[in-house]
Amino acid sequence: LALPAGTERAVAQRAASVRSLMRLVTTADGLAALKCGGGYRSLEPDGTCPAADGRSSTRQRAAPSYGVQLESLFRFALPKSSSLTLLDVSGNNLGDVGLSALGGALKLNRSLRRLEIDNNAAGVDGLKSINLALKGNKKVHSLALPDDDISALLAAAAARYKRSLSDELAARQLLKSAYGRGGYCNHAVKQRGMAALKSAKQEQARARVAKDKLRTVCASLQASVLRNGEVATITAAGKNMRAESKLASEASKSAAKAQGKADALREANKEKVWLGRHKLLDAWVKHAGVLGKRGHDVGWFGEWRRAWGKPYLNPAALAAVQKRMPAAQREEWEALVLGAEDTFASEETLDARVQGLLQEARMHRSQAEFHAAEVQYHGMLSEKDPRAEAPPRLEAGIVRTEPPGKERPGQFGSGYYTNWDARRNWIYGELRTAMAQPPPRDYAWKGAAAELVPAAPAASAPMVSYPKPELPRAEAAVAKAVAKAAAVPEVSMGTPVYTATAVEEDAATAKSAAAFATAAEPLPYPAMLVKGSVYEASAAGRVASRATSGPPPAVSPTFELPAAPAAPAAPAAQQAQQAQQVMLVAVPPGVYPGMQLLVAAPSGGQVQVTVPQGVGPGSQLQVAIPAVASSSRGSSAPPPPPPP
Repeated sequence: LALPAGTERAVAQRAASVRSLMRLVTTADGLAALKCGGGYRSLEPDGTCPAADGRSSTRQRAAPSYGVQLESLFRFALPKSSSLTLLDVSGNNLGDVGLSALGGALKLNRSLRRLEIDNNAAGVDGLKSINLALKGNKKVHSLALPDDDISALLAAAAARYKRSLSDELAARQLLKSAYGRGGYCNHAVKQRGMAALKSAKQEQARARVAKDKLRTVCASLQASVLRNGEVATITAAGKNMRAESKLASEASKSAAKAQGKADALREANKEKVWLGRHKLLDAWVKHAGVLGKRGHDVGWFGEWRRAWGKPYLNPAALAAVQKRMPAAQREEWEALVLGAEDTFASEETLDARVQGLLQEARMHRSQAEFHAAEVQYHGMLSEKDPRAEAPPRLEAGIVRTEPPGKERPGQFGSGYYTNWDARRNWIYGELRTAMAQPPPRDYAWKGAAAELVPAAPAASAPMVSYPKPELPRAEAAVAKAVAKAAAVPEVSMGTPVYTATAVEEDAATAKSAAAFATAAEPLPYPAMLVKGSVYEASAAGRVASRATSGPPPAVSPTFELPAAPAAPAAPAAQQAQQAQQVMLVAVPPGVYPGMQLLVAAPSGGQVQVTVPQGVGPGSQLQVAIPAVASSSRGSSAPPPPPPP
């Protein structure tokens, strides 16, 4: 193998680095974290996929990374490590081969707790290997899904899906060109068109299956990681319970200490405050005696003191004494008033210190309550068995959609009365619309947090089952007649019209993708005969003359409908007045407004009726039948028996 210049040296250097990493992992007992990330990126810097087929670009292939050379590290060194808890190998372009080797190492290693594997060109097989390893290794509880790799894979599947739509449209156009006028068919072109249509449908199925498999594996991997996290929590519940209990005890002690300081300070402040307030009142009493000796009228002060009756002064008493104080003496008492206000302000400062200690005590009590609740929680977890913990069920985010161009049964008629031009144009329009629009939303990845959500619990069965209400007898008879008329009649084909079989869509495996080939376009004017109809007798003549006489008239086949109940016998005068009967008829499938319908009268004749506008298959219409109904062909005789 001829390598470019300088490549051999780079490969040798990386191989030497891998050997050094192997010696480091196997010999270093205290190694706890190993980060050997590379420069490979599954997405471009703008977040787009580098190539439609999912392959990396030239710039990414040239990015510095170990690649599959790390496989030897995974196989021979990682299983022997007993201290490594963090391994980061992101950006190394490991591929499915390298991730499979990492999965094999995870089955043997029991020290790893955290793992980083993004930007490694991971595929479904590589992620499945990691998932299978985590089903047995319940130690790894921190593993972020490789969002860039998943986005690149889904982008490649979306490009494959859009390309298959274009191929299907081209195949259908090629298949249409195989048919000409007068029933001419170029079978070679038809065969190529059928092969191309089958290949396009298979490609659609493969893209859909790849997308569904990837999302299913991602949901399973995320569920395994969540299960491992729960197992780690249960395993460490005893240790966490002891740690939380210690923290709760420390918080309780701190709260008691702060509360004790606050109580002691409050008692000291209380003695200081009341002593100061007693001194305030004594100072006011002395000042009143001095003013009385000077000849001032201080009788108001004696009245206030007798009304107050307490040996101290507080803010309320100060306000009351200021109200009784004469305006002429305010200047004499101003110094005592200011001194009392200063004393009360200093009391607020002492109380603020007490409130701070009380707030600290409340905070420590809250912490103690929290840690006590944690002790209870971890005690409940410690009683659980980690081996019985099952992964949660996550929704993979798969959207079930019908493939573009899949029509409903009977959407364009059935059998002979199928409007093939309308069907073909509708399919073309659906394919062009799907090509112009973005693919379904499950072809894009928004991250595990937005995509993988816990599945909703299954709806329980109702406790009480109520019976269905019974219809009146007349309505029940009408509903039964409508259901019978709407049933698909048994048909026989005059000319083979299908060359392939349309089956139900099943995207479970890639093997079922071959069943997505739809029905080919039919030959011009296929003949569909309804057994028991008036057209069965002349079927051979109409099929033989179809090529020369052109298409048959747009007349729908007839169906035997239940006759209306016979009316009771009436006098002759009433029979003369009732020249006709009214009959309720259900329009059969394949009959549309404007088409002719032959109705069998109870007397044995037939009446030709034009289906009015607004009345479709399954609807009911009233038909006026004369007393002696004549056939629409001029005779009331029953149709001749079919030819042998």
